[in-house]
Amino acid sequence: MAFRYILGRADIDRSNYMINEIAKFLQEGVDDPLYLIVPEQFTLESEKNLIKGIGRQGIMEIEILSFNRLGYKILHEAGGRTRSTINEQGKNMVMGKIIDQLGPELKVFKGAFQQSGFIDIVSESLRDFKSNDLDTETLQEMVDTLPEERLLKGKLNDLLLIYKSFNAYLQDTYIDTEDYINLVIEKIDQTNFLRHARVWIDGFDIFSPQLLKMLAKMALHCRDITISLVLGNESADRDREIFHVPRLTYEKLLKTAAEYAVEEEIIDLNQRGSRIIRREEMLFLEKELFAYPYNKFLSPVNNLQVFAAANIRSEIENVTAAIIRLVREQNYRFRDIMVVCTDMEEYSSWLRQAFIENDIPFFLDEKRGIMGNPIIESLLASLEIIIRGYRYNEIFRYLKAGFSDLGQQECDELENYVLRYGIRGSRWKEPFTLENDEDLESINASRERLIKPLDALERKLKKSKTCRDMAGDFYDYLEAIKLREKIEIYIDELYELKLFEYVNENTQIWNIVMMVLDQLVEFLGDEIVDLKQFHRLLEAGFASYKIGIIPTRADEVVIGSVSRSKGFTSKAVFLIGANDGALPARPEEHKLLSEEEILLLKEKGLDLGLDYDYRMARENFSIYETLARASDFLWISCALADEDGRPLHPSIIIDRLKILFPGLIIQREKHLLGHQDLNMITTPRGTFSPLILNLKDHLEGSEIEEYWWDAYEWYYKNELWQDRLSAVLQGFKHRNQQAAIDSSLAQKLYKSPFKTSISRLEKFNGCQFAHFIEYGLKPRDRKIFAMEAPDIGELFHLGLLNFARSLNEIGMEWKDLGQKQCFALIDGIMDQLVLDYNSGILKSSPRYEYLVTRLKRICRRAAWTLTLHIKRGDFVPAYYEVSFGLQGTLPPMVFELDSGEKVYLEGRIDRVDLLETGEDIYVRVIDYKSGSKDLSLSDIYNGFSLQLFLYLDSVLRAVPAFSGKTPQPGGVFYFKIDDPMINTDSRDKDIIEREILKKMKMTGLVVRDVNVIRQMDRDIAGYSEILPVQVTKNDEVGAKSNALTELEFAALIKHINQQVGEISAAILEGRTGIMPSNYDGNTACRYCQFRSVCQFDVLLDDNSYRFVRKMTDEDVLRKIMAAGGGDNNG
Repeated sequence: MAFRYILGRADIDRSNYMINEIAKFLQEGVDDPLYLIVPEQFTLESEKNLIKGIGRQGIMEIEILSFNRLGYKILHEAGGRTRSTINEQGKNMVMGKIIDQLGPELKVFKGAFQQSGFIDIVSESLRDFKSNDLDTETLQEMVDTLPEERLLKGKLNDLLLIYKSFNAYLQDTYIDTEDYINLVIEKIDQTNFLRHARVWIDGFDIFSPQLLKMLAKMALHCRDITISLVLGNESADRDREIFHVPRLTYEKLLKTAAEYAVEEEIIDLNQRGSRIIRREEMLFLEKELFAYPYNKFLSPVNNLQVFAAANIRSEIENVTAAIIRLVREQNYRFRDIMVVCTDMEEYSSWLRQAFIENDIPFFLDEKRGIMGNPIIESLLASLEIIIRGYRYNEIFRYLKAGFSDLGQQECDELENYVLRYGIRGSRWKEPFTLENDEDLESINASRERLIKPLDALERKLKKSKTCRDMAGDFYDYLEAIKLREKIEIYIDELYELKLFEYVNENTQIWNIVMMVLDQLVEFLGDEIVDLKQFHRLLEAGFASYKIGIIPTRADEVVIGSVSRSKGFTSKAVFLIGANDGALPARPEEHKLLSEEEILLLKEKGLDLGLDYDYRMARENFSIYETLARASDFLWISCALADEDGRPLHPSIIIDRLKILFPGLIIQREKHLLGHQDLNMITTPRGTFSPLILNLKDHLEGSEIEEYWWDAYEWYYKNELWQDRLSAVLQGFKHRNQQAAIDSSLAQKLYKSPFKTSISRLEKFNGCQFAHFIEYGLKPRDRKIFAMEAPDIGELFHLGLLNFARSLNEIGMEWKDLGQKQCFALIDGIMDQLVLDYNSGILKSSPRYEYLVTRLKRICRRAAWTLTLHIKRGDFVPAYYEVSFGLQGTLPPMVFELDSGEKVYLEGRIDRVDLLETGEDIYVRVIDYKSGSKDLSLSDIYNGFSLQLFLYLDSVLRAVPAFSGKTPQPGGVFYFKIDDPMINTDSRDKDIIEREILKKMKMTGLVVRDVNVIRQMDRDIAGYSEILPVQVTKNDEVGAKSNALTELEFAALIKHINQQVGEISAAILEGRTGIMPSNYDGNTACRYCQFRSVCQFDVLLDDNSYRFVRKMTDEDVLRKIMAAGGGDNNG
């Protein structure tokens, strides 16, 4: 009846001391029962070490247990277990139901109880309370001592409410893990197998108050309990602070022993224990890493390596090469090596990829959640489809999980149709009819196979009221879709791909699903729930599962985290990710309690081990234990940048090593492994990439080592690698340029007669390759049932066009139109458009109905502003949406090229206004825009804004044919369709309206003629409120006006016509070069949808921009006038 404490630092072989004790008792043939208790994950390794240590083939006289297994053994013998055990999954589901019911009664957490993860947080908090022996009565007493105004009191009251309800639910029927331990403690007195037993406990740093009580009760029956603790000499050690956590545990054990009158024996191995055989660097590091004052290691450093990589990818590549080097050159086995990650989430995928490529067997020692598993995704999505009314997101989340009856192509075709027509809700349950297409039949067949089982499930669930019934309905659904068979097929596919850890994971999923459903029935079977609650309970059950993967091979590298890397020594340890903030890791803030609240609870006697100082002490102790695991070789590395190029900084641990080991050279990228290094020759798969990089260096003129030519020869002669090597070598010849297509092919591709649009010419001028893709290859965008910017622009145009046409139909002049009539007319037009536009999309959702209100308001403002513009001048709208082209109202603009080929320019003009004066007729062209657009002479001259002047030219060419008068340019303008906000303190409606009018002033260019300007704005006085022009007191056009003379208009039109001819000729010559324009910093790539096709990159020798200089207005005018003035022959 005693506690025996085996104390020793990490370099002391405490486990071996225990094994020797056990071996001695076995040799002496004592009759006392012998037990070794270790953490769950170490039972297999402990058994191997014990067998090896005692020199036997097997062991029958000693049993190796975890605390869970020991508890089961006690209850199995003592009996009296009358309540069913509820595991973490069942507990979370019950907790979810309780929280749903209590939600409205909560005070502090009322707004959070339905948030994802809240159940887990509360469940963890209650677990902490129970494991610290804090029952509801004690917690209530603690709450009562808190002032009313403290937020902590409200939080604890909410938790207390849930705690009481949870206990009431469990009472007399169920028992959770923490209550299970209490029951074990009660039954210890009724067991016989512990009488006179000798128990050894190894691998624990912390014992909860419950476990301390359990050990004390066991000690009353056992002959002795021997407990191993990593603990140095408190008075002599210079790094005593690092042992803060195990020292607290030791003090609690001493206090417990005193309370239960348990005898004690202290075996301090720090002075007399055998040390683990280590290299001198490892022995020194264990003593000095956290010591103060400290010594320095003055010998050469051979077995400690610190590496600073350029980024994470490089860090992993160098770790991989170093591991292969240890195995190949120093006869390490893979099982002798451990990789410890500071951030498993960040590093595990990198390690997995690198180790697979290099044929390194490995085991990821982690418990992974199952919420991202595609099978679980599929199951939860199937319920969400019903809950959320058959929406796109849930349906295609379900389909893309891969466990429906549809193949990939069927899913793609169905998705295209659904996106195009906005299928949702009840429309899924009726045959699709919105496409006269031969594919419609197969799309409907896919719809039927998808919806049939979901519809059947929905019908059943609507009739069900209890958890039991819903769980049964859901199981029937799983049987109907043959999920078990699909999982088996999926596992076979993973096995074929040699993804064994995923095989292991998915082999467990079906049983987990069944267990969750069984627990729903057992613990909540008769509870009345709706479908949302059932889904939430199911989700809570799945969310609490963590799958442990079993090692699949005897010889493999173990990959673990700092927090899990305890226990046995490894010959080589690779600690990766040693960056500031990761080593030591900064403790995360508690999700329910602030640091101040945690400390206040600690003052009141509730030490949950959550305060910052304690968690930092645990983190530092874990680092100490991790580094102490290495016996022969220790590698520590960090990355100097993340994958986005953001800088990272080395850990303070690395700074400490530099001080302790003056001879340590921090290896950096260039000092260690570049792709030229001999050590990069590892395995066939792992060597291939560095070989390619070396061959590339050779092609660029660099010398490479002879051994890389030997490697090349090996791949060249190996049949398995010949095709891959050949493909890469061909890739070296690739130039990221698209050769011009033959002119005869171009003419066939673009068809004759060659018809083009202005936007097409501007596209080619921006980027020849983008033009080739859009107008030559003609990829189609996936049509989506949504209102996007182009759709809104089209709706505005249709509204204003129909508005103008309606005025003509009712015989009303713009100048006679009042504001009320204007608003009534445009409202009626927009109401009709809303009904007809794009299959009624604007009536399909509340969001779009709100958009309609906004669109109508904007169109009201635009229509009335246009009316005011027309009222203020003498120009008369003559054409709306007038087309020019071979089939247009106006003839096409025809350009004859030097080759004799004719080009027909076609387009559509939003509005043409005319003013007849004697023998002349002035033309004003207006283009409606839904966004801001300015007109720059430089943009026009350089071919980036050809639209308005070509529109003007097309009308000027056509005027003589229908009027007999001389056409003259009046102006070209953009009108922004808008209802702008203005900044004013005035509440005078007239002032506000006038400010809005100014805000909606047109942009563009007007003829430099005061008489014409006044006939556009007869109210002009100084700066016009509707035009970008000024008339001075001397009745002259102001210097800051956007105005050109008639000759300048003609010269600019002539220049543009020349551009049309040049661009058209280049198109028909077949030019397709990847050389996008860069115009004053604005590149053609900026909004290009084909960037992934061309892969343009200025870092490539073959790629560069076509730089275009922005010019001043004076430079443009000087150039066009010098080139021929106003001689405009078209």
